[in-house]
Amino acid sequence: MINFHSELKHTQYHLTIHGKVQGVYFRQSSQEIATKLNLCGWVKNNTNKTVSMLITGSKENCKQMINWCKKGSNQANVTAIQIQEEPVTYLKKQFTIQ
Repeated sequence: MINFHSELKHTQYHLTIHGKVQGVYFRQSSQEIATKLNLCGWVKNNTNKTVSMLITGSKENCKQMINWCKKGSNQANVTAIQIQEEPVTYLKKQFTIQ
């Protein structure tokens, strides 16, 4: 069996999403999309009205998630997104809302 995190093509990104992204089902929608894309990680609201997200998975699926985050859920209004690629450190096998 292949260890998910040992595959060289897997990557990890930390995102901070700015705009109207709280109270608009952004976290719930991102969990649904991440699950469909077979990504692991988490999403959470920050006190400064931004949303933070950590995604781990194939580079292609991470890119698809990042592209979704640029628009967000139907009621969201994303004004900016900060993207930082990181070494893969997240070892859990699901995508959770924190």
